[in-house]
Amino acid sequence: LDRGKRMLSPAASGAWALQRLEAVGALIGVTLRTGSTLPFELANVVWLALLGEAPSLQAYAKVDKSFTELVTQVRDNSHPSCPDMDPEAFDAVYDCITFAMHRSDGGSTVELKPGGASLSLTYHNRSEWCSLATAFRLHECDAQTAAVRRGVAQILPLEALVLYTADELERLVCGQRDWSVEHLRKYAEVRTADSRSVGFLWEVLAEMVREERELFLIFVWGRSRMPEGAPPQRFIVDSQHVQGDPDEHLPLAATCFFQLHLPRYRSKEACRAKLLYAIYNCKEMDLA
Repeated sequence: LDRGKRMLSPAASGAWALQRLEAVGALIGVTLRTGSTLPFELANVVWLALLGEAPSLQAYAKVDKSFTELVTQVRDNSHPSCPDMDPEAFDAVYDCITFAMHRSDGGSTVELKPGGASLSLTYHNRSEWCSLATAFRLHECDAQTAAVRRGVAQILPLEALVLYTADELERLVCGQRDWSVEHLRKYAEVRTADSRSVGFLWEVLAEMVREERELFLIFVWGRSRMPEGAPPQRFIVDSQHVQGDPDEHLPLAATCFFQLHLPRYRSKEACRAKLLYAIYNCKEMDLA
């Protein structure tokens, strides 16, 4: 499921709203042109639509599983508690459903066909309902998708997008979520002779799960994803000179400079404990 991802809103239908979506498309085009990344956390079905691919119920299941399961159950007469119902039982189970649906943004109700609000779903019209309901849900944001694509087309030809899959396009625009420590080390600049504490850093990062590496990147850079290629800034690691026991001090980050000031930790355990405390408790740039 695309938890935490965003969909386009059918409510964005006015001229001003569509212009803003064109601006979003232009920014996406800029990221593709320049190699910079921006945090457009869009659902996979949106990236598919931006590629010009026809939407599918299977892809939409990642953002609205309950709707896709309902359509499948109605179409196949496969209600989990009473599959293969006879027409009378089917009509009784689904008598509350009509040929009208709320928009995905919770807005107004739209009739799937003239007079649909007063037409109930039945065993005999279930195929028509499934077809109309699916078409409505998958195409309710066509105008918004077209606006974003117009914005992209201001920066680069839309034909260039056919070179990518939806996942590839998302990584190029937003960066990698599951980046490797080796990738970070490749573009790191170590400005300290204390190789021991820096070694602890790489080992601790390698042992982190993906969510912790995302928090680390937010701590040192203000973003959770790593560009696929070379980042626009090198990751700088230098020593933080402290008074007393370095194992008692937290690391500091200069977020705008992608820089980590690392105390000269005497043990890997101290490095891990202090780094984890920092990334879990310092998630805003003004605190980094």
